[in-house]
Amino acid sequence: MVESHFKPPEQLEDYEAHWGFVDWRGKRVLDLGADYGSTAYFFLQKGASHVVAVECDPGWYARLEKLAEALPGITSVHKFVKTPDDLKELLISYDVDVAKIDCEGCEVALLELGCEVIRRVEEYVIECHDGAYPALTVKHPYGMRELADKIEIKLRECGFELLGRHPFNIVIHARRLDEEAADNC
Repeated sequence: MVESHFKPPEQLEDYEAHWGFVDWRGKRVLDLGADYGSTAYFFLQKGASHVVAVECDPGWYARLEKLAEALPGITSVHKFVKTPDDLKELLISYDVDVAKIDCEGCEVALLELGCEVIRRVEEYVIECHDGAYPALTVKHPYGMRELADKIEIKLRECGFELLGRHPFNIVIHARRLDEEAADNC
């Protein structure tokens, strides 16, 4: 039973405010920073067809595995995304429509990826973290807004349209343009 493995977000986040602006219906999602599956559960509740939930923390991952066993639609992956190659491997290995990236610093890896890899995914939802944030798992030298600016520039260079920069912890939402529109960027 799902309810025995799932609890509301333990980090007191309002997922509707944080991620609710995305149309998740029918989408295959790569959930980087999945904790114990709370965001994966939210995305499925919002209509996602499948979630590849990636978590590096062993304690969170153990709980995520239990949720994935109880709930069809979640594939659990235990991986620490600390380099651009780690992120590239996930983006190439899983055929997803949306990449939600909220993994305490690993979002900086996007800056080092080629557009051919980034464009494999139609839509990105990325929470940016300040380089001085104490719980950062991947250290970087950027402030939150500076990193968000750099990621937005990278996404535009790769043919994405910025749909919004939501104030909640600076969440970037971008969608890939078709090839013709991307060539005009």
